[in-house]
Amino acid sequence: MFDPIQLWGRRCRSFWKEAAYYWRFIGRSMSQGVLFFAFIAAMYMYIQWLETLPDNFPYYWFTVPLITWAVAFSPIRTFLQPADRVFLLPVESRIGPYLSRALRYSYLWQAATVLVVAIILWPLYKVSKDGSTSFLLLSVFLLIVKWGNVLGSWQEARQVHERSRRLLRFIRWIASTIVVFTVYQYGPAIAGIIGLLCVTILWASYKKTNQYPIPWEYLIRKEREHLSKHYLFFSWFIEVDHLPNRVKPRRWLASITGRFPFRQASTYLYLFTKTYIRSETASISVRLTAAGALLLLLVPDPNWKIAVFGIFLWMSCVQMSSLDQYHRYTFWLKLYPVDAMSKRAAIIRIAYVSLLSQWLLLGAVLVWQSRGSGLSLAAAAVSLLMVSAYCLIFMRKKLKRTSLQL
Repeated sequence: MFDPIQLWGRRCRSFWKEAAYYWRFIGRSMSQGVLFFAFIAAMYMYIQWLETLPDNFPYYWFTVPLITWAVAFSPIRTFLQPADRVFLLPVESRIGPYLSRALRYSYLWQAATVLVVAIILWPLYKVSKDGSTSFLLLSVFLLIVKWGNVLGSWQEARQVHERSRRLLRFIRWIASTIVVFTVYQYGPAIAGIIGLLCVTILWASYKKTNQYPIPWEYLIRKEREHLSKHYLFFSWFIEVDHLPNRVKPRRWLASITGRFPFRQASTYLYLFTKTYIRSETASISVRLTAAGALLLLLVPDPNWKIAVFGIFLWMSCVQMSSLDQYHRYTFWLKLYPVDAMSKRAAIIRIAYVSLLSQWLLLGAVLVWQSRGSGLSLAAAAVSLLMVSAYCLIFMRKKLKRTSLQL
């Protein structure tokens, strides 16, 4: 007999059992210690930065975007699998308890994220604005808004038309931004009134659109995308047996492969360049570079600027280690009449060019902010050696160990 509650528990336990397996390997590689050190260093720099803020600092330029992201970004974890569109469809009328637990599970994890972000930004709020709102009242209000966003995300998932889904999501994000800005600027009372008005408008909009009872295809696709990011993160540190990918065309950038010489030796260079540009790894590289450059601009202490520079370069090196996981189990590559050694050379070349580009951009910001000091120039030179050693020594040994050249 079908038991939706038992099915949910079994799938949830299976997911966390697998996640714990990967986390144990990450712990053995000492990567957790480096991430913890980076977190402590970031908190120390944040406290120092707060001490330099003027009284009229526009804190809402930082608090509103970050809190809005934590509140409005509301993906729903369902642990659904592709076969469910066949085997669970006959019992669709009894799947309600399963989806109710999916909503509560998603809310609890995302509510924890909201609280963490609110705690981090609370000192900034108190330093810049002597408000009478207590942290407890503010947190409760944000958690209520978060639950409304989770319910709104579920209604958007049920939309038949993709255009309606995107429009409703855009309206929900705008409404969340307005509510968050109001609660930080004017307090929960006024924000609550505006929030009720936004809920009324959104609910009426949801009811006027065509909806699926249960959007199987959409939920399965979103679950697959989440697993792809999940495995991609772990592949930074260890080998992952399966790495599903979300492919993005990026035609304007992928066209650079047209400049490669049309010959047999460029086969793997062409393939892995296309793969890297269209994968989530390239998106992470861009985000890391942008975040690192922003922190280099905000951190006042020259020594901490160098620390930020080194940490973000190290993170970029770590995430580039997942490049060799792509096409690892593609059978047709083993049939290519191409020198297998060129595959390893192509991966190292792509990683080296990407990391050198990041080093150049972040190094330029570091030297500019440090006014060309000798210490910053020395840090840039040492980091260049680090990047070179990582690509030419560590990655080469890693590729040999995984027998990727065979």
